[in-house]
Amino acid sequence: MSTITVKSRSSTIKGFTEKAGTYSIASLHKKIAEQSRVPGEQIKLSVLDDSGKYQPLDISDDLKSYFKPQELEGDVVIFAKDVGRQIAWKTVFIVEYLGPILIHVLIYAAAYYILGVTQSSTQKTAFYLAVLHFLKREYETLFVHRFSNATMPFFNLFKNSGHYWLLSGVLLSIFIYCHDVTTLDNASPLIKFLFHVNDLPPFINKALVALWAYAEISNFITHKNLAGIRSNDLKAYTIPRGYGFDVVACPNYFFECLAWFAFALLVGNWSAWVFLAVSAGQMYIWALKKNKRLLQTFGDDYKKLRRAKFIPFLH
Repeated sequence: MSTITVKSRSSTIKGFTEKAGTYSIASLHKKIAEQSRVPGEQIKLSVLDDSGKYQPLDISDDLKSYFKPQELEGDVVIFAKDVGRQIAWKTVFIVEYLGPILIHVLIYAAAYYILGVTQSSTQKTAFYLAVLHFLKREYETLFVHRFSNATMPFFNLFKNSGHYWLLSGVLLSIFIYCHDVTTLDNASPLIKFLFHVNDLPPFINKALVALWAYAEISNFITHKNLAGIRSNDLKAYTIPRGYGFDVVACPNYFFECLAWFAFALLVGNWSAWVFLAVSAGQMYIWALKKNKRLLQTFGDDYKKLRRAKFIPFLH
């Protein structure tokens, strides 16, 4: 390799050209950070592929993985971009799941102690299920998940937290806990609609709680399986197999939607259905993208497995 040229894609990054003395991307990344005086986690390196798109470089790798031997004998061009202030993925997840836990506890307590609401059996059950779900997510974040990327843009903290804090926190809490359902018969049609909570026979409630528990446990198992793939290599990418994965591309998404479906059936409140619709829609998009990536990466080896994209045996 004769020379290496770093071209800047951001005003904060200083480009340069020098004689190449190493194939290490990590050393190049460190030099760019030092010369530009930009935190290393904010600098993302890439090269242009044959289609003219930027292909990100893994700093734990070297340039031999991205260039042919004859290309390394000439001039190599690397692009550097300042992606802005970063925050650890784990931190984002902890914050976004902590919000609903605190919101549900505070609003449930306020409804009881300040508004004088006597929650029904269904309202109490809904409270426990919601809090347990997010406690499970916190446990998974701390002890199960493996993150292939250490950081994400700082702004994502607000975007991701907004979804959970507002939709699954504030929205669910206010309209499920904050009205005594025994007094709704004398309320206006709008209040009846907004604060309606089901009063189903006990055996149906127990069946829905059992369905919720099955979905949550299944979701946990699939997360453990995914974490096992990357237990030794955070960049490992292979075809997931085992519980759930043999019938659907992303069973973790399916089981999470199933849990919230059981929750929505239990409470019957419009807010639960809104949260389910928004969440399922987002997870459906993610499932399609992951299924497409598996097809592109593994081709016929994956296609012959004939897995559903989102809902087992259906789609």
